[in-house]
Amino acid sequence: DVVFTPFGEESIIGNGNGTARETGNSFSLQSASSSSEYLNIAVVQPQKEQEIANSLVPGGNSYVTYLIVTHTNMPEFGGSEFGVRRRFRDVVTLADRPAESYRGFFIPPRPDKSVVESQVMHKQEFIEQRRIA
Repeated sequence: DVVFTPFGEESIIGNGNGTARETGNSFSLQSASSSSEYLNIAVVQPQKEQEIANSLVPGGNSYVTYLIVTHTNMPEFGGSEFGVRRRFRDVVTLADRPAESYRGFFIPPRPDKSVVESQVMHKQEFIEQRRIA
C-alpha cells in the first residue's frame, strides 16, 4: 500500500516486515523483529553557499546545501546521532539507498533536479520544497 499525506502530517506505513513513518521532512524506520530499534533521517537547514572560484556572473557559483541528520539506536551504526551537510546531488544518491535496502516500504520521493534550477535557486520556496522532500 502507498499512503500520501500533506506535508507536516505523519504517515505510518506497514508491510509485515516493519513500520515506516514519514513526518514532513523526515523518514523513520522501525523494525518489526525488534520494536525498540529505530532509524530517523531528516533533511533540514538549507543554506546558500558560494563556490570559491572566479565567476564572470556575480552569484553564478552559488548552490544550496542541506544538513542531513540521522538518529538511531541500532548498534551497527556505532553511534546515536550523526549530521553532515551535503549538496542536492549528494542527496540523490542517499535517496536511492533506503529504497534498495527496505523494499516494500513507501519511501517518500525526492524532488527531481530542475532544468531551470539556476534561475530559481535563490527563491526561498524552492529551497524549502527541496528540504521538505
